[in-house]
Amino acid sequence: MFTPMCQCLSSGNLSNYVERASEVLPKVQRQDFCEVVVDEYVTASNFADYLEAFEGGMYALRLVMEFQTVELPDVGEVTVPIALSPPLQSVLFDISSRLADASISHLLTKKIRKRLDDHVSTRMAELIGNRVEELKDAWHLPTRSTLQVLFDCQLLSVMFPSENMRSVCTAIESHLDPFDVSLLSPLLANNVKLVYTRTQVLFSCLVADTFSNKEVQLPQSFSKIQDLAVHIEQPSRIPMVPRLDRTMSGDKKNGGSRLKNNKYLANPSQQGSSKSTPSLSAFYDRISSSWFGGANN
Repeated sequence: MFTPMCQCLSSGNLSNYVERASEVLPKVQRQDFCEVVVDEYVTASNFADYLEAFEGGMYALRLVMEFQTVELPDVGEVTVPIALSPPLQSVLFDISSRLADASISHLLTKKIRKRLDDHVSTRMAELIGNRVEELKDAWHLPTRSTLQVLFDCQLLSVMFPSENMRSVCTAIESHLDPFDVSLLSPLLANNVKLVYTRTQVLFSCLVADTFSNKEVQLPQSFSKIQDLAVHIEQPSRIPMVPRLDRTMSGDKKNGGSRLKNNKYLANPSQQGSSKSTPSLSAFYDRISSSWFGGANN
């Protein structure tokens, strides 16, 4: 009865089996651990506030997000979502943080991440889909909030592809006007790709596929650089490094002309006549000729 084992030992196959097992077991453990983490965070309690907002009324205020305004020819201005709802983003961030704390994010192969994507999509589609099905005959959510829910599900469907999540998207579209859906679908698809590219680094351990930035065309509003804080006119003693301030008016840029002229400081009035900004070398030349005697020595 010990013949098979003896044959394995004699042929050296046992060492191969042990080596293969040592390679397979960690992968299985990582897969199971990832699914446990997903089950820990993708729960009805964590989605309670988000799903309760589907009832409409005051609850729908939880879905109020900043929208992007787009001008369409022959239609006028329309608004489309531009960000994932905070409850969903918090859950995904918690999962990513949990995997990072366990120091296994860099060990997740593409095969493991695909299996993880399937599990995340299945769990989220189950929670959101059941809620949509429950309210299909009593859907009182405003169009704007319904668009936000549709955008959330479309983004999740791209991040974690599955047929279940696509079915949820179809169910949500049934509560919108067909004309609005056909009109806004290209804009929604473009914003989904845009948000995906901006968050794929944050959720890199969860997604199996990535988008290239070249595939996404940024809207014109994203190319405008604006200051985050309001600046009072405060000219400095030594000119600052030029900032990207396209929105600042020319009067504010030349506000230093009110200062008393001083030959040892950068003269703002000269900046308007000269295209070159005074440098430290010019400042040194000025003080060296007057303070240390210059050519008089």
